[in-house]
Amino acid sequence: INRRISNLMEDDARGSGPAIKAMEDLIVRGNAAAELIGSRLDNLTERREVEAFAHLLHIRTVIGASGGGQHAAAAQKLAELSFVPLEMYRVEKCALDVSSLHQVVADRVPQLLLAAAKSLRLQYDASKSSALRAQLEAVRAFAGNTGIHYKFPAAAYQELARLCMV
Repeated sequence: INRRISNLMEDDARGSGPAIKAMEDLIVRGNAAAELIGSRLDNLTERREVEAFAHLLHIRTVIGASGGGQHAAAAQKLAELSFVPLEMYRVEKCALDVSSLHQVVADRVPQLLLAAAKSLRLQYDASKSSALRAQLEAVRAFAGNTGIHYKFPAAAYQELARLCMV
């Protein structure tokens, strides 16, 4: 289920009707599976799958809010993801954390960071807030980290870097 959700994430973000329907069906199935597994989380593999499912839903929320123009909501949900730094002092730790994420979640990090950069940049442009500037700098440093950078398609990384330059 997690692999299929991850694979649908870009089409879902673009608003593709079939992708949205397939995503909603997978989420229902994933919630049922997570509930079933939840009672026996002593199995590490099952626990990682449930954690990955929760991360994917969270990432989908951030990407959807950003794409829907709800930039404050996207930033708020982004702050809830422990593996994304919004402060410079967390960049190295988060880069290490990403290396231990389930692969389907790690595959979505570039898309997540690009959506985050768009939302943070639009908020920064409207407010010139030093806190938002610092968050953009942390996202850029994180994306440029050698442990993360190789996962980015070149065009996505260039777009992210452009958005984060303030």
